[in-house]
Amino acid sequence: MSVFDREGRYPGQRERLAFKYPVGGALQDEVMAFFVPFNDAGNGIVNTSPTYAASGTTATATRATTAWTRLSTGLYGSVASGSLRSYYDANGFYRGYLPQKQKINYALQSDDLTQIATWVATTMTTSKTATGADGAANSATILTATAGNATILQTLVRASAQRITSCWIKRRTGSGVINMTQDNGVTWTPVTVTSDWTQVAIAAATAANPILGLQIVTNTDAVDVMWFLHEEAAFASATPVPTTTASVTQNGDQLSYPSAGNFDETVGTAYAEIYPLTVGTKVLNTYPLAISGAANGFLFFIGGGGTLTIYDGTTYVASSGVLQANTLYKCASSWHANGLAVCKNGGTLGTGAFDGLLGTTPTTIKVGWSGTQPDACIQNARIWTAQKSNAQLLAMTS
Repeated sequence: MSVFDREGRYPGQRERLAFKYPVGGALQDEVMAFFVPFNDAGNGIVNTSPTYAASGTTATATRATTAWTRLSTGLYGSVASGSLRSYYDANGFYRGYLPQKQKINYALQSDDLTQIATWVATTMTTSKTATGADGAANSATILTATAGNATILQTLVRASAQRITSCWIKRRTGSGVINMTQDNGVTWTPVTVTSDWTQVAIAAATAANPILGLQIVTNTDAVDVMWFLHEEAAFASATPVPTTTASVTQNGDQLSYPSAGNFDETVGTAYAEIYPLTVGTKVLNTYPLAISGAANGFLFFIGGGGTLTIYDGTTYVASSGVLQANTLYKCASSWHANGLAVCKNGGTLGTGAFDGLLGTTPTTIKVGWSGTQPDACIQNARIWTAQKSNAQLLAMTS
């Protein structure tokens, strides 16, 4: 039985005052120290104000560049520098705050594939007259094959690195195969193209001097394309980073709160809803919710194997299973005399020894650690200054 309502919230607004919820047939009283729901503030901006926290607690939030997100309308929109983003999934469900690490798009003229100095089309016509995934007229390029196996390619001069290519695409006419490459067609990878705007990507590979682009296999088939992304990374960004004549850097999102009165390094429980967006099978080495201090502690850490983990500065304890993209995970962790524990979606608990401190001399609660932001949405972040039982952790995440 879940202790949350249908929208993932506790019933009512009683989180602080001895509010009762059922676990194992008994009513449990707990005192919550910190709660931020990360509600939608409109126009792609997230509300970072705590519903409950210690007196004087305010968010410290920044991102020194514009960035993009998906809006409640299903369209993508740009969010101004300094405003952190909310996010809606492809089905229109709200997923909370979206923290991303720094992104660099090396693909030039990401939306305008008519630029012949950048994009070389072979047996293909190009026209920047399509309405894009942002809803704007003439913001996307129509690619039409004039013969079979038509191609459009861009050459980049880059040192050897792990790299990945993606773009947003929708089918205009025809039903033939659409392929993508980043090695000049040595490998053509089919991508799934529908009548809706969809981000498609090919697997990351290590190489120098990539040549990236698309192939339309069937003569007269046509697609609409925008937001080509080429990143030196293992996974493609789930949001666009538009470019024109030069590469563009999107700075990472920074969000933190003072830990004083909101967190106890000796005893506690944490809860958050995490929705990975990474275009790939898992998110790696990221820190959705962490404590910064003389020594750091991680309430939720997604390790190199893609598992949800708690870390006290000495021991990593992981829950079972690997986090997948576009899946909601209700996550809980705890620390104190009963040791460390962590679970997600009511699944098997990971448990282990606790060294007595989850970090030392804590100063800051960080939602997405600088440089390792999770490219995942976070909602309903809660911290208690008491350790809930393992049964309670399973109940609150079911």
